[in-house]
Amino acid sequence: MHLHPSRVPIVRIALRAYLDQWSIPTPRAEDIETVFTELVTNCLRHAAKERRQASILLRLRPDHVHLSVGDGCPDPPIPTPDPCPDLLSESGRGLAIIEALSDAWGWAPRWPSGKLVWARFDLPHQR
Repeated sequence: MHLHPSRVPIVRIALRAYLDQWSIPTPRAEDIETVFTELVTNCLRHAAKERRQASILLRLRPDHVHLSVGDGCPDPPIPTPDPCPDLLSESGRGLAIIEALSDAWGWAPRWPSGKLVWARFDLPHQR
């Protein structure tokens, strides 16, 4: 899909509907929503306008939820070296938020160009 800032709230509502349908506990669902927003925001901020094509994948596994966002920018996500970025800055905390709220995250190159950034969210054993 072509990624435009106006579509982010609509996709976020759809994401939340899936999480509700899957009975993901509210605190965990909020973590997933927040990380989704960070991943999409990074895509919008760093991908050139002509490459603002995004793929979004949400998978429910027996013990975790897997979220990935692919974009056309081949540059790897680079965490801010300062673990405590300027609190007034509008950027620089996204990957730290992803690190804090997910149980694991990473990225991989995507053929023929771009990358896929993913996050895993472990679930309680009894759902």
